[in-house]
Amino acid sequence: MSQSTVEKSNDAVRPPPRRAIVGDIEAMQHTTNIDRRQCSRVVPLKVLCLGLSRTGTACESTSTHHILVTWCRYDQSDGKEFINGRLMLMIGPPALRQALLDLGYSDVYHYAAILNENPRDAEMWNDALDAKYDPSGTHKKPFTRKDWDQLLGHCMATTDTPTVIFYRELLEAYPEAKVILTVRDSPEAWVKSYQSTIGQYALAMRPPATFWGKFVKWAFAPRDELGEGYFNRVVKWYDMIGILMRDLEKGTNEDSVKYYTSYNEEIQRLVPKERLLVMNVKEGWKPLCDFLDVAKPEWAFPQVNSTEDFGRRTAKIIDHFGGVIMWNMAKTLVPAVALAVGGLAWWMRSK
Repeated sequence: MSQSTVEKSNDAVRPPPRRAIVGDIEAMQHTTNIDRRQCSRVVPLKVLCLGLSRTGTACESTSTHHILVTWCRYDQSDGKEFINGRLMLMIGPPALRQALLDLGYSDVYHYAAILNENPRDAEMWNDALDAKYDPSGTHKKPFTRKDWDQLLGHCMATTDTPTVIFYRELLEAYPEAKVILTVRDSPEAWVKSYQSTIGQYALAMRPPATFWGKFVKWAFAPRDELGEGYFNRVVKWYDMIGILMRDLEKGTNEDSVKYYTSYNEEIQRLVPKERLLVMNVKEGWKPLCDFLDVAKPEWAFPQVNSTEDFGRRTAKIIDHFGGVIMWNMAKTLVPAVALAVGGLAWWMRSK
């Protein structure tokens, strides 16, 4: 990487600009609306990162709850800004994605691409999920390399869900790509991290239990049918989610540990050793740069933001989402009340 791509201040090398994290308010004001079906490959896909979610981040959960925030996406309608959102998980910047971006791999696909970069990507991911898990019911055909090139043609690398759901398909489509399998310190550490973050998110995404909760969601909460369709498909069909959630509800980790171990063993069985790197992101730059045959950057390996920053972002997003619900309620109820009062006044005068 050219030295001109970094800034120097007081003889300290600063990293390139950081990619906005999942749930970043500023980023959500600038989402794109690209129809990937109209795209094709413009850069080579060089790296498939097939580690399970929660293995490619240096983020450690500081709590087993209160990790949930609100996902808000900004759109424009009739010249007025509104928030289109739903509950989502903010787990901190994925270290491996940012590391690959720092090394010049552009772009790097990640779950954040659906949530707050180009939400329309969910259209093709829904097609891919339908074709994989319900081909007879949806009449969708399995994705070929042409389909993957449309969806991922702007990317030189992939990480995280949903790409790891299609690890077999991507390995078959891109046999020339190098493969990185990220791991945690132990299977138990991975289960704990997943259950305390994404597991809590999945629990929160269940339909409201009370009549009032169901009514408020139906009547006033912003809708995102495309994103919800994607989420519902993943929860329904991705076996890892079901295993982790059953263990979470039972208060155990036995089946989840088996899944993690079995999955990692399968990746190592499918990928030739010369194309595979097994790494823990705690190892930093050296194994990654050696494997990719690139120079080690002069700045530190990407880390998550501080707890204080995390808390501030969380509070800001929750305020926005709560505000739009209250605004939707006001737009609906205030005119109705005014109409009722006006009608009552007219009726009383006419008597």
